[in-house]
Amino acid sequence: MIAYFVHDTKKARDTIYLPDTGCFVPVDRSAMERFISVTPDFANWTGQACAVVEPEEFGTVVATRDDQGDVCIAHQDLWRERMLANLGSPMDRIH
Repeated sequence: MIAYFVHDTKKARDTIYLPDTGCFVPVDRSAMERFISVTPDFANWTGQACAVVEPEEFGTVVATRDDQGDVCIAHQDLWRERMLANLGSPMDRIH
């Protein structure tokens, strides 16, 4: 199952779109951590129901992820920015 990490610059929000389950999940720290986890298990994710649409309906596709695979980053700089926005700086955890 594939998931799309999408950023909408107009609305300043991130969404994880799961077309196979017909839902999307607004991104917060928890959703971001699950998206990048070793076993994201997208089939068991729940979110807000939506019609099956193209991922671009939610904004710019920043990355994709399959249950079995790694994160495939489409826009490296934007991915870095969204990781920082959703997870904070790794340096914040050292102190």
